[in-house]
Amino acid sequence: MKTIKVKQNQTVYDIALEQYGNVEAIGEIMVNNPDLRNDPAALTALGINAIEDDGFYIDVSLLPGSAVQINNTDSPLMRPAVLKELVGEEITTFDLQ
Repeated sequence: MKTIKVKQNQTVYDIALEQYGNVEAIGEIMVNNPDLRNDPAALTALGINAIEDDGFYIDVSLLPGSAVQINNTDSPLMRPAVLKELVGEEITTFDLQ
């Protein structure tokens, strides 16, 4: 396992693509990181009350700076060819601007 830090505007989709090479890894990320939380500012910007609604939205950015465990040693979900193409790319798709 390795630990990464969530970047500003990064969703769990983005992390799956950036770290595994495919979005099918979302399930594994969620299992390995049961305490993942959305960015309260992003929720508020979408009109979601972050205090009353304790749900998790996979298409909303995660709390920046959060630690995420990635199974980079033996996950069958890793796509090395895709990861090779993404080297150095920062993947962040959530943007409210």
